[in-house]
Amino acid sequence: MRKTLIIIPLRYTIEKMQPFKEELLHYIWKTRRIDYNNLKTTDGKNIKIQSWGNHNHDAGPDFSHAVISIDGIIWSGNVEMHVFSSQWRKHRHHLDKAYDNVILHVVYEHDDEVYRTSGKTIPTLELKTLIDRKLINRYLQLMQKESWIPCEKIIHTFPKEKAPMWLSSLLIQRLESKVTVLKSIHESTSKDWEQTAFILLSKYMGAKVNQQPMEMMARSLDVKIIYKNKDNITAIEALLYGQAGLLKYAKDTDPYILTLKQHYKLFQKKYNLTPIDPVAWKLSKLRPANFPHIRLSQLAYILYTNNHFFSLLLTDTDLKNLPQLLKSSASKYWDTHYTFGKESTSKKKNMGKSFIEMLLINVVAPLSFYYGVSIDNNDYKNRGIQLLESIKGENNQVIKKWSHLGLPTTYASDTQALLQLKNEYCKNKKCLHCQIGNFLLKENA
Repeated sequence: MRKTLIIIPLRYTIEKMQPFKEELLHYIWKTRRIDYNNLKTTDGKNIKIQSWGNHNHDAGPDFSHAVISIDGIIWSGNVEMHVFSSQWRKHRHHLDKAYDNVILHVVYEHDDEVYRTSGKTIPTLELKTLIDRKLINRYLQLMQKESWIPCEKIIHTFPKEKAPMWLSSLLIQRLESKVTVLKSIHESTSKDWEQTAFILLSKYMGAKVNQQPMEMMARSLDVKIIYKNKDNITAIEALLYGQAGLLKYAKDTDPYILTLKQHYKLFQKKYNLTPIDPVAWKLSKLRPANFPHIRLSQLAYILYTNNHFFSLLLTDTDLKNLPQLLKSSASKYWDTHYTFGKESTSKKKNMGKSFIEMLLINVVAPLSFYYGVSIDNNDYKNRGIQLLESIKGENNQVIKKWSHLGLPTTYASDTQALLQLKNEYCKNKKCLHCQIGNFLLKENA
């Protein structure tokens, strides 16, 4: 039997390629990057824009509360945007009453008529011939770059005097993102500030590798129990090591270990304590100074010397005194050990300056800022910011890259802002939402 060859028209087999993301149209609309003095709808009607509307980042049309005159008739409502007008139907807006109040459909290319649920045609503005092609080309170059950041090759053209204002905004964004995490911790403690501070401090004492088990340990232990034993550092260590699950397999080969176990056995029975699973701890590829055994002893010392840690952070108004609150060293046993039962060359395990600064950046500054947010007090928020402005900037691979590109990295306020820029904007190629990206698009278009 002879087979019939069916020829399918090319237009049905090849999807129309989208030249860029819809966000570019949003950017062009917000920044007025078109000649808007002689606009016409696709059917030739005159358009006068009286109000461009407010950008809507939630569900629904892209811009709300716009006021537009079409052939002398004033319309008030929403503006929806697509790269191709046929996407209106593809997104099923013609069936959604939420889009019935759209007064103007703005597209890059008009390839289909659009209708409300009633079947009535919606006026369309095509931008294809109104947008400077250089702007589109620059945007596409940024989006397609696979370099460390999209603008790596041209960021040197960004005026350095414009950087501080953008970095200040990024710093606030960074702190606000930390507030979100802090708020979750705070609410999980029934809004107990001391417990919140204990959990956050413990978390960052775990550095990057052991943050999770450190936080788990702190969540499993009411800090009030620690403060009840504030005069006995060995008791505090016993509580921390016991709840960390690290005493479970420690052999009674040393009076120090035996004392810890005896203390913890009494605490466990008295306070009905349940330790976390010690399998959560990681030691491989860690510098011995960062072993959890050392960090827990240093944490115990901080809690021993700073009864009610959070209250002390708030009452000491001199920022220069804050590093002293975190100055710590592990107890004498750890001079010759990094883990239980295994001796090492004698060395005092003092907490380094860079580690203290890391705790100031990630614990003290966010706590002060969040406390200010929660009680609506700008003094505490500013105190958190001022602390970051007084601390030397971090020195890691990301910051070294920014420094090489000419951005300021002197203080923690700079480096925290640059981490926000890299993680939230550059990685996600949000150049249209970045002041540097906006400038480069404007200057290089």
